[in-house]
Amino acid sequence: MKGDLAAVKLKYKNIILRDMEENDLDDYIRWNTTETEWQNWDAPWEIDKCTLFTEQITFAKKLVNNYTISDNLDNIRKRFEICTKEGTHIGWINRYCIDENYSWSRTGTNTAIGIDIPSPNFRGHGCGENAMRCFMQYLFDNGFNTLYTQTWSGNDRMIHLAKKLGFKECDRKSNIRIVNGKTYDAVTFKIEK
Repeated sequence: MKGDLAAVKLKYKNIILRDMEENDLDDYIRWNTTETEWQNWDAPWEIDKCTLFTEQITFAKKLVNNYTISDNLDNIRKRFEICTKEGTHIGWINRYCIDENYSWSRTGTNTAIGIDIPSPNFRGHGCGENAMRCFMQYLFDNGFNTLYTQTWSGNDRMIHLAKKLGFKECDRKSNIRIVNGKTYDAVTFKIEK
């Protein structure tokens, strides 16, 4: 599959979604070693961030080499890197499977999307909203009719973004996330084409 897929670049307002490039790896190393504030918002109950970082870099290297860009032969991307219109790499957006109980599952039939913009300097300027809108449209244009997004009740920015994009809460599991000694709910939102 290496080299078989044409590069994809999507533009929407102030952002560009594109396939990973080799120089993005430096950003991932920085985001996982020195600029780690974003980890307070993306699944902060995950204890072993070191293992997560190692897995993320391994995954990123595979993406750079075009091994895991698509689910199958349909070439529909599972992940894009987010850049400003000037070309600054600021994060990533991806899709993953969840089952009928809204739990991550390699074989789940529902599609959820997630986003990370590690640097606080690029939050609050519409980058996340525009990246989500662009990715959602890309997925809807490629045959997806229902999308989900998931967060935890302490992530007010993501909850606000989901609602702003038209997602409606469809599931809430009370008190199952523990962050800094406090319990929070796991929240799933749904939107249809």
